[in-house]
Amino acid sequence: MLKQQEVNQFRVVDLNSWGEKCLTRKKIRMANLLEIAEPDEALYREIMLALGYKNNKVQFLELSTIMPYSEIKTLKNQDL
Repeated sequence: MLKQQEVNQFRVVDLNSWGEKCLTRKKIRMANLLEIAEPDEALYREIMLALGYKNNKVQFLELSTIMPYSEIKTLKNQDL
């Protein structure tokens, strides 16, 4: 039977492994995005995706394509 300390150590290893996989996926997604978008636009899309949390990621990502960062920047620089 495993001692509690050994069980906790296995959990830490699992969490670290999961964290590394998650960060690797994000890194690959961002690298792919940077191939088709400017850095500002890529960062904006990732922020929008994060703002969608668990249940609204798709909607926030869609919003970032409907109203891209470049459009927001243009509107900001116009005299209203």
